[in-house]
Amino acid sequence: MDCFISMVALLPNALMDLPMHSLEINTVLGNGKILFSAHGIHAFQFVDLIQSTGPAALPTSTASIALEWIRILQAVARGEVINNEIPLAPRGTPFQRKVWAEITTVPWGQTVNYGQIASAIGMPKAVRAVGVACGHNPIALLIPCHRVVRKDGSLGGYAWGIERKQQLLHQERRRAKAGRLV
Repeated sequence: MDCFISMVALLPNALMDLPMHSLEINTVLGNGKILFSAHGIHAFQFVDLIQSTGPAALPTSTASIALEWIRILQAVARGEVINNEIPLAPRGTPFQRKVWAEITTVPWGQTVNYGQIASAIGMPKAVRAVGVACGHNPIALLIPCHRVVRKDGSLGGYAWGIERKQQLLHQERRRAKAGRLV
């Protein structure tokens, strides 16, 4: 079974001005910060690589959905498969969003290379641009750029640290091998 995380329709720029909320959370991979609105998750970043702003008050109207998304992020960080559709609303160029949408289709515990993603989106010569789009992925873990590697199978880069990429891939492969995908 694959990880069922899918992007929702791209938000028009006017909707990007809706009220946003942020929370800092703990995961087994480190502390992170989630940015979300009523439309979905806009970003998740590890705070050891960005400046922490400390705890934030959460409006009651969004508390239950925020707690669910936090639970999901923590589970994904542990290498668990999530069988939910999660509304993802990353801000990026049309090309970046196309790359990120394709990356969400990479099966749990497997990897693809940058060239395979470029070909899958109909732009086989855009290998480097795919790498750049991966590096600009605003939603760590849920848009699984850690599953994209170099053509020779080596890990390549990872915006959130190569150690995290190794750990995520190891956790996913271990669970896949043990058949614990549900």
